[in-house]
Amino acid sequence: MPAAGPAVSRRTLLITAATGAVLAACGGRRTAATSPDPDLTALLQAVSDERALLAGYDDLLGAAGTDPALERTRADHAQHLDALLGQLPASPAPTGTPSAAPVPAGRVGVRAAEAATAASLRAAAIDVRDGATAAVLASVAASHAALADTARAGSHRRHR
Repeated sequence: MPAAGPAVSRRTLLITAATGAVLAACGGRRTAATSPDPDLTALLQAVSDERALLAGYDDLLGAAGTDPALERTRADHAQHLDALLGQLPASPAPTGTPSAAPVPAGRVGVRAAEAATAASLRAAAIDVRDGATAAVLASVAASHAALADTARAGSHRRHR
């Protein structure tokens, strides 16, 4: 018994199926290529920034010799780096490693970089999807802000 309703030609059916397959294939590739995982991107940027700050502190310690306050702050940043690395997947997808802006030389340069990274980490913590990633980024941002504020307050006391 023939089915009731409009007849669809075999040609129309094949064209529709082929068009759908092409659109699905193109759409899937475009989405994967243009929208990297925001959590991974934020973590990789934070790791890069933290490494740059550590290098800045290493330079300061090399020039200043033994300075317990700088050594404690550098140790804080090493802990930040460990926490951030702990959030990365075992083998992150290759997205290219973000580069950090070089940390300007001297205490003022390191302090400015610390304040800048606090702001970028705060913004990243809002944009990520995973709660644990957001918590780590926000925690590191708060520490950077506190360190920058402490350094700024210390410099005001020295200049009075």
